[in-house]
Amino acid sequence: MEQILFGLHDFLNEHVGVTEEISLSQLALDYKDTIINKEPKKN
Repeated sequence: MEQILFGLHDFLNEHVGVTEEISLSQLALDYKDTIINKEPKKN
């Protein structure tokens, strides 16, 4: 899991840019309980 988080962090820094400095642990917690809908919705 830690390898994935470091890879994600590196990818975001290189391709997206990071606008807020947070720890990888906090980032993982923020996305731990995500829900994926069975029926996708278009925004």
